[in-house]
Amino acid sequence: MATSLLLVGYAVQLAVTSRSDELELVRLGANVPELVRAGEWFRLATATLLHGGFVHLASNALPLLLMGEYLERVLGHARTLLVLVAAALGGAIGSLLFANASMSVGGSTVVYGVVGGVVYLLTLRHAERPAGAALPAAIAVALIARELLFGARGPVDRAAHAFGFLTGFATTTALAHGRPLAGLAARRSRPLAGAAALGAALFAALLVQGGVRAGDESAVLHRWIAARIERGGLGAIELNNHAYLLALAPEIDRSQLELARDRVAALSTKHADLHGLVDTLASLHFRLDELQRAIEVERGALASAPDAGYAAKLAGFELALEGTAGAYRVGIHSDFELTLRLVEGVLELEAGRPVPRGTLVHACALTAGRTIALLEFRLPTGARTVRLDAPPELLVIADQIQLVVTLVDTRSDEAVAAPALRIWPIDPSASPLLLALPPAKG
Repeated sequence: MATSLLLVGYAVQLAVTSRSDELELVRLGANVPELVRAGEWFRLATATLLHGGFVHLASNALPLLLMGEYLERVLGHARTLLVLVAAALGGAIGSLLFANASMSVGGSTVVYGVVGGVVYLLTLRHAERPAGAALPAAIAVALIARELLFGARGPVDRAAHAFGFLTGFATTTALAHGRPLAGLAARRSRPLAGAAALGAALFAALLVQGGVRAGDESAVLHRWIAARIERGGLGAIELNNHAYLLALAPEIDRSQLELARDRVAALSTKHADLHGLVDTLASLHFRLDELQRAIEVERGALASAPDAGYAAKLAGFELALEGTAGAYRVGIHSDFELTLRLVEGVLELEAGRPVPRGTLVHACALTAGRTIALLEFRLPTGARTVRLDAPPELLVIADQIQLVVTLVDTRSDEAVAAPALRIWPIDPSASPLLLALPPAKG
């Protein structure tokens, strides 16, 4: 009975997705304490039918098949169904209340519920145990021994196992206490049938609710990610992945982004070689409408790892600030005016006064309102007019190009003798999703 349900559940899981990573399992209905407490009670049921792969499924389905048949032969279909439902929900609630894991999946709650039922039959009803108990007994002992000896190692939800066992033991006791085991499976009653139907209906209702809510995947994932970041203990790469997904959330609380920003900032100082972590930090600053800080951090990421994606974001950050407050100007000599134009294949930059020492200028090239390149000029000290041949990327559509000065930085003390230009082409059709998102509210 239960083995068939696990197999059907896994078949549905494979039909929906080929992935079994944490994010996908959370989307499909894993037991996540923070999400369950937020009202997603269906996860107490759906988590039972999800597995992290075929080996995980087999480790639950095989012992359940071998022990479940014995329990069902002794108790009958209705009583066994009650044991299974009680163990599944009891184990899930135990995980919710006492586990330290960020999420859990699998039918092991049911497996240990059956172990609890078998232990009841082999101990408290030892004298009348039916024939065929040797194999279920051996499996039960092996599972209990594994839990006691190795349960603390690896990603094992011991709370789910313990509460599944206790619920299975207690339910079997309630259903069989004071009744002879001989012929118990054949004895039926309306209250028993009603209780079994009610338990099955409750479990089915939770599964249906999970199926209905599964479409709201982005909101689910963002709540889970925020909860994981708040919980702490993530490594640099895992935190980076989670925080960046949070930065891409269209609707997200400002407080959650601020926490993610602070956690990423703390780790980025320790892992300067992880350029993606710096890029994520810049993205979080952008979503928090901290545009100047976003520009500074993204410049650091681009300087460490020249990347078209970083350049596209930096251009977007600078344009966002330019559109509200003008070009980003930094340094004590950055207040002079600049005019940039493309004339007959030449980029011509005119300054209102001699260029200060160490001046760096950014400009964005746009066509039809879409950014196609980020230009970086290093200007010679004292110059008033700088002319440079335009790169081929701009010449082919010179008559359609708009040039916008987005940054003037005079903090460097480096003297530049000759002008220099670096260009980062940007695919306008692959603009980072982040740039289209509004600042976080709250």
